[in-house]
Amino acid sequence: MNIREYYDEMSAVYLQQLIWICLFLSVFLTVLSAIGRLFYMIWVLLAVFVIVLYFLSRYLYYHYRKNQSSYKMPYKSDYKEPHSFMVMAMPSEEDRIQLFMSNGISEWSIHRVQSKQKNNAVKSDIYTISNQNRPIQAEAAFCSNAASNYAVVQTGQKELARIELQSMEKSKSCFFCGKDEFTVMRSGKSTRIYKNSIELACYEKGWMPFSWQQNFSPNTPILHVNTSQLKDLLVIFTLLIGKLKQEG
Repeated sequence: MNIREYYDEMSAVYLQQLIWICLFLSVFLTVLSAIGRLFYMIWVLLAVFVIVLYFLSRYLYYHYRKNQSSYKMPYKSDYKEPHSFMVMAMPSEEDRIQLFMSNGISEWSIHRVQSKQKNNAVKSDIYTISNQNRPIQAEAAFCSNAASNYAVVQTGQKELARIELQSMEKSKSCFFCGKDEFTVMRSGKSTRIYKNSIELACYEKGWMPFSWQQNFSPNTPILHVNTSQLKDLLVIFTLLIGKLKQEG
């Protein structure tokens, strides 16, 4: 997926919702007219006008962004450190996130697939983490029982990492992953992820280079990554999912 396709999908979602609202309004006003409740039509029209205006503005915004955006092809990821991902949600599908590079090409996709129970542990959420340019697909399962909370990252049947929550405070959470300790520090609009006291990633809002703003809103969340190790990347993405789940 590239950024033009993303904006095209977003504008289509809002256009579809706008059409459904207009159809509902037509039916509703017809019913009010039939039963002689014309007095309520004014209030209904005012309320619906505000809703229609919102969805119309969102449709026009994404349509405009699509026409203004560009992307560079061909594209090959060299995974040089550091690199950054724009974190963008897809409202047309529940809990799907696209991670775009600054050139407008989607590099990673994160998608919640199911919830299920296994033995005494409840896998409350299972996510797939897929690379768009390499044959990489992993699964992150968030599990909990009476004794602990943890996440398991695996590719196929091979377990790559088991991330266990050790402590959680308002601005700091600590996890163990094998012999490594991961710390998530939250401060204002930024969240930093450390591995054994070395910063691996930073998730922040409100700052973006001007050259990227042709394709992305200045307030788009950015994930800066300082590692090219696949295992570390998957752990970072899993911790990011946990953060977004917690925010709701």
